[in-house]
Amino acid sequence: LIQGAREANEFGAKMVSDYPGRFGLWAALPLPEIDLTLKEIAYALDTLKADGFGITTSWGRLYLGDPKFNPILEELNRRNAVVYSHPGEPACCLNMIPGLPPNPIEYGTDTTRMAMSLVVNKVPSRFPNIRFILSHAGGTTPFLIGRFDGENSHKLDEPAPAGSTLEALRTFYYDTAATFNPAAMYTTKKV
Repeated sequence: LIQGAREANEFGAKMVSDYPGRFGLWAALPLPEIDLTLKEIAYALDTLKADGFGITTSWGRLYLGDPKFNPILEELNRRNAVVYSHPGEPACCLNMIPGLPPNPIEYGTDTTRMAMSLVVNKVPSRFPNIRFILSHAGGTTPFLIGRFDGENSHKLDEPAPAGSTLEALRTFYYDTAATFNPAAMYTTKKV
């Protein structure tokens, strides 16, 4: 794991160096390995001068909000890190509908699982210096706000109450890749 992440990160750093102003570096991390990941965070930021980290949403049935990852979250928080997540193929749900690849349903749903693992484990309030970017407008997170925070889901034009799920969801950044319909963009902007 560490060798693959290290090689990818060094290649990315060379691209940044070879083409100044053209590229940035989201460093890869050898998750779910805690000690190796802590070493790679230090190397990527201190030596390679990475802009942040690109991670997958899950590793088997583990998501970043799992308490197992607290040492990593502590270090990312200490370093004011940017963490961009992108879904992969979640272990729970492969080939559930034969003939349907995972990206139409599972990618968005896995992004939602990761976001909610952060919220349920109070990561945004415990580690406020980490800037999380959720891919694809946060998956299905904005659309399911009524299920996650029914009490506040009808108050989207107001500030979120302290300690609410809506407040936690509003700490995230949401990229707009694959948010190409008006309903998705409207809901994402409201959350």
